[in-house]
Amino acid sequence: MCEIVEKLNYAQPHISKGLKILMKAGIIKQRKIGLNVYYSIRLLCVKNFLECLNKQL
Repeated sequence: MCEIVEKLNYAQPHISKGLKILMKAGIIKQRKIGLNVYYSIRLLCVKNFLECLNKQL
């Protein structure tokens, strides 16, 4: 989380809220290793979304 906060220059509560929304939507996933939490994009989910969006446009 600290690296995300530093890179985006937003307050930690805003980042946490955004990550929670993205996780609930299934766009990102997290894995915990010790005290660290790593976030990654669920590429298949994003790919499917973009394909669907492309069909609508």
